[in-house]
Amino acid sequence: MKKAKVVIPREHGGWAMISVPYIIGMMAAQPVLLHLPLFLAWLLLYLASYPLLQALRRGARKKAG
Repeated sequence: MKKAKVVIPREHGGWAMISVPYIIGMMAAQPVLLHLPLFLAWLLLYLASYPLLQALRRGARKKAG
């Protein structure tokens, strides 16, 4: 059985696109404790989308090749 690798997106701009609008919006709306789980959910969704997209691309290449 293969050991699962941790996959972290390589795009630096992606991190900024996730965090900067969130932080600006949070500051504009007065920070509350509810913002923390929302940010964690948003971050985990971003981290999960990268391996999902890579798997879809890999599957499409196998079918084409």
